[in-house]
Amino acid sequence: MRKSYEHAQSEEVIRTLKEQGVEVFHTHLYKGFGMEAEKAEMEDARRAAAIAHRYGLKVDSYIQWNTLAYETFFAEEPRAKDWVQRDASGQPILLTYGFEQAWRYRPCFSNPEYLAWLKRVVRYAVEEVRPTLSTSTISISIPSRSPATAPIARVASASFSRTSIRREAARTLWLREPGLRESARVESR
Repeated sequence: MRKSYEHAQSEEVIRTLKEQGVEVFHTHLYKGFGMEAEKAEMEDARRAAAIAHRYGLKVDSYIQWNTLAYETFFAEEPRAKDWVQRDASGQPILLTYGFEQAWRYRPCFSNPEYLAWLKRVVRYAVEEVRPTLSTSTISISIPSRSPATAPIARVASASFSRTSIRREAARTLWLREPGLRESARVESR
């Protein structure tokens, strides 16, 4: 399995994609298990993105904003237990993809500590992976039984989903969320 994973991100495959006319290389970056737990895979994404940039491909990276995989994430960041969205009875709200996934808690997007932590992930993406495109879809489903948090969560999510890319010789990715107003140069090839 690992061998196949490494091959899919190899220079040979990325070069072949370029030769076949592919213009965008989409890679994983972060899936919600914690930056330490995902460190090796995040480094793989950084390495693969560098190869794709070298071959002139646009790079798109995926960040899962909507998951706290509690077994690894809470071990890395114990405060994260307070970042979980909870229902009216105090139970964690589980992330659903067709069915509830008991290992994926939904973070509360109105929690400033969670947002501060999430900025670390975004900063790594901008500075290390240097995407020329950004998959920044944030799916937030606030249950009706917790209406007090819904407006705050929507505002917080909107601030993270607003990105613009100026298409110039040296593209600049501006993150408009307060605290991430600095720009990072994203090489154009």
